[in-house]
Amino acid sequence: MFDGEFGYNGALQMVKQTGLQLISKLQKNSALYYPFKDEQKTKGATRVYGNKIEYDNIDDVYLKDTNTKDNIITKIYQIEMLHKKLQIN
Repeated sequence: MFDGEFGYNGALQMVKQTGLQLISKLQKNSALYYPFKDEQKTKGATRVYGNKIEYDNIDDVYLKDTNTKDNIITKIYQIEMLHKKLQIN
């Protein structure tokens, strides 16, 4: 588990080489995308990235927990997302 300062491709590749998995906080302005799930075109490259996530409009199907403390609401979501600069494969 890393602080948000390590949420970049170099840190991810370093952790992957050890056989571990990375859990890291990303900044709210991180460009995350849903995986492409529609039908692929017959010609051209295979599409990997779907729509860009709208942080203020995440479907509640992905909501796992909600906590309120001192009038601050914290929502926990679990969803597979892709980042164009973080290479997972």
